[in-house]
Amino acid sequence: MKLRNILNIARVDLQVFFADRNNMVGLIVSPLIFTLVLGFAFGGGGGDSADSLIVDVIDLDGSDLSAQFSTDLRAINDTLILCPADNADDANCRLDDEGLTILNVEQARERVADEISSAAIVIPQGYGESVRNFTPIQIDYYSLADVTTGDPVLQSAQAIIQRINGGIISARIGEATGEAIGIYNDDLTQADFGEAVYTSATDQWQNPPVSVAYTLTDGTTENGIPTGFDQSVPGMATMFVMFTVLSGMQILLRERQTWTLQRLIMMPVTRADILGGKILSRFSIGIIQFVVIFAVGLLVGMNFGDNMLALLLVVAVYTLAITALSFALAPLFKDEFQAGTAVTLIALPLAALGGAWWPLEIVPDFMKVIGRISPVSWAMDGFNQITFYNGGWGDIVLPVVVLIGISIVLFAVGIVNFRTE
Repeated sequence: MKLRNILNIARVDLQVFFADRNNMVGLIVSPLIFTLVLGFAFGGGGGDSADSLIVDVIDLDGSDLSAQFSTDLRAINDTLILCPADNADDANCRLDDEGLTILNVEQARERVADEISSAAIVIPQGYGESVRNFTPIQIDYYSLADVTTGDPVLQSAQAIIQRINGGIISARIGEATGEAIGIYNDDLTQADFGEAVYTSATDQWQNPPVSVAYTLTDGTTENGIPTGFDQSVPGMATMFVMFTVLSGMQILLRERQTWTLQRLIMMPVTRADILGGKILSRFSIGIIQFVVIFAVGLLVGMNFGDNMLALLLVVAVYTLAITALSFALAPLFKDEFQAGTAVTLIALPLAALGGAWWPLEIVPDFMKVIGRISPVSWAMDGFNQITFYNGGWGDIVLPVVVLIGISIVLFAVGIVNFRTE
């Protein structure tokens, strides 16, 4: 295998592709139209949309500690609107929609189910007393968000609870240590000492030595689900890359029918050189397709996250998987017409099942399972983690590994079955 031969074959293929004006429609015009139309249909906006989340907080305790919980929640995440307390005007909490001024637990749960609020937090009666006595108590949390894909409200609440639990654990250890060394007397009781340790520990939690910088992605959101251009840009990119790369099957069959491949074999190039060149040309066109659609995302102000290298890795492994799919399928067809029909029959279902048209979070559970057969679903997972949840390398390990595995299997099938006649 010679790199020079591979590059020459890929260069010629790219020249042939770009010489056909019809290909420019599929590469540029159609993707731009679909991305913009669906982006605005799903909510539009990229970076200037409102990013506040409505959270119903039902305080059944009414103690100073339960009030402090809400105060801390606002402090740790200023994108949250805590209702009904923050209902400065009816537009904030949307209470006026239902003629409400206060909320009970059942009403809060219904608002979550109706997607009016992102979550409901119920602070039970006896919360303050339990915290002061260092006894267990449960705060109820209601949400439609899938915790496996990230829930910013739950993360904020857990940060507060972690701080409280840290103080309680410190107080318990302090009380036990004080009793062991015998420091308690009439002036210093065990309860007083425990409360002092708890207060000191929770104060320390205000400025912990190790912290996480929390940022809510600037995209349009709907209860933690990507919408607007956060959905349409990666979704249309994955779909049109599939159309563009799979169309390479038609070119391969045309070359076989016109004896172009057979003549290529007679030249001083190996079978591996031909395969490498064909793979490189289709992979390159897929990358160009991504660049075109992601450029639309930049123009509308979409946030692509902070880890561009991780984003490029997802782009590369997905394009590689679709390239492998095209080579695995090509030997199954006899002519261009069959291959052209197959492109539509394959690409559209895989795009829909994989979440290119709409977020998989809104489909039934059985559809989420079925959707995993599509490489699109794994690519969308990776893109959402980086662009929507501002994730990093650790968040894309599974999608990347799966797409690499798909590429290896499909390339093995395609290379074994590749033929020039």
